[in-house]
Amino acid sequence: MNRQDFPIFKNNPKLIYLDNAATSQRPKQVIDAISNFSEKENSNIQRGLYTLAENALEKFNSARETIAKFINASSSEIIFTRNTTESLNLLSHTLKKIILKNSTTAGEILLTQMEHHSNIVPWQQLVKENPELNLKISYVKINEKFELDLDDLKNKLSEKTAIISLTHISNVLGTENQIQEIVQIAKSINPKMITIIDAAQSVAHKKINVKEIDCDFLAFSSHKMLGPTGLGILYGRGGLLEKLPPFNTGGGMIENVSFNSENTTFLNAPEKFEAGTQNISGVIGLAEAINYINSITLKKIHEYEHELTKYALKQLNQIPEIKIFSHQNSSSIISFTLSGTHPHDVASHLNSCNIAIRAGHLCAMPLVKEILKQEALCRISIAFYNTKEEIDNLIIALQNLTQESTNPSFINTNDELIKENIIDHYKNPRNNGILTNPKTISHTEQNALCGDEIQIFLELDETNKRIKEIKFQAKGCAISIASASMLSEIVKNKTLEEIKSLNDKDIKNLLQLNLGIVRTKCATLPLVAINNTLKKK
Repeated sequence: MNRQDFPIFKNNPKLIYLDNAATSQRPKQVIDAISNFSEKENSNIQRGLYTLAENALEKFNSARETIAKFINASSSEIIFTRNTTESLNLLSHTLKKIILKNSTTAGEILLTQMEHHSNIVPWQQLVKENPELNLKISYVKINEKFELDLDDLKNKLSEKTAIISLTHISNVLGTENQIQEIVQIAKSINPKMITIIDAAQSVAHKKINVKEIDCDFLAFSSHKMLGPTGLGILYGRGGLLEKLPPFNTGGGMIENVSFNSENTTFLNAPEKFEAGTQNISGVIGLAEAINYINSITLKKIHEYEHELTKYALKQLNQIPEIKIFSHQNSSSIISFTLSGTHPHDVASHLNSCNIAIRAGHLCAMPLVKEILKQEALCRISIAFYNTKEEIDNLIIALQNLTQESTNPSFINTNDELIKENIIDHYKNPRNNGILTNPKTISHTEQNALCGDEIQIFLELDETNKRIKEIKFQAKGCAISIASASMLSEIVKNKTLEEIKSLNDKDIKNLLQLNLGIVRTKCATLPLVAINNTLKKK
């Protein structure tokens, strides 16, 4: 569907791109809009009196109106940020005054178990950094269908709930939450409760009307809806925005500045929240992306993606080794595991087949590790420019992987001896285990990218300058475990200075593999763990 509009596929004709939940591709119309501004109209906005600056400001303001109309907001309710993450951080840093005013007793923040890190960590920091607010965080449970438990939601909502912040569509499960109903329930219990929606995964797939939802704030990102990176949108209900203090201060957001700070005043929203030069070309590019989406219509996009996602789910379910971790009516996201193969190894194999997917904890560690009980997941995410043929190719590639246990393609080498050696160390790791000597020092290290985890146990000699014994326990991909096994063999009897001199290049030489940036982090995790263990001595 409209695939011809996307230059990425013309320039990469074999590419099967199934990582749209991370970043969508851009149509030529968006690329041209950004390029035309840079080549013919580039200027800063606001106080320039010359024609170029006036034209740039007019385009910028017009783009804000286009974005506002897309979600049925007024342009004064649209704030430009860098991304959804910054939008949510803006709120976690500025809502303190409203929380204090609305609550005379201990308050609560209600999140859900399916949230992205961006909708967990900012609220944790708010609680940690403001003990005087006496806030606590609760999480709404999910059920076996990967849906929010609405009974648990109702039980946890109360007059003490100061904020409820939740995702519209889960970036892991693909579950669509009934946000309009949830907002209504929340407001019926406490009309002053602040309601916040993370719409990063929904805005490009479903029509959003903030007036119908009746939420106080809603955040999304340009780069997930055919637009450029580095631009986020925060919708805020007009009356509430005026009550918030600025997040960043400086040029562009001031009304008056004096050496006497009492006389320094700020503009009204949205400019109050937009200090410094904005991402002007990005804003223009996003407006063009919205025009492009409107030309197709969200209705057609949703219908096409929904059918393709159903087809992908059906095909994946026919592979016995695959376990699905997504809602049966997932919008466009399917997470899964392949029995016996780590998600990073699955993704590496698919990359060798020109198929791009996401693998790891998907920026949702609490959900993946604590609720789903998985080290990591594979995720495909579908857009309207994907095809059934691409899904068929994905299925073939996954089926082939289940038959490659002795010769896996996810190890990037044509040398069979090197491949066999890595598989041997992966399946039969040397020095696997623990040390119980009272003098043992240990440390656990985690790869934040994929969830690989290793615990190192070291025993030093009597001089404390040489490693006498080493053991490790690890959960992770073939590369990280093979690296730990091989590294544990060579560091025995080495001096601490010799170990400190080892670097990324040495690990790649040890494995005899040409690794990319992300896979290098898998390979070097054991070395990082050893060095951090030694710091404890």
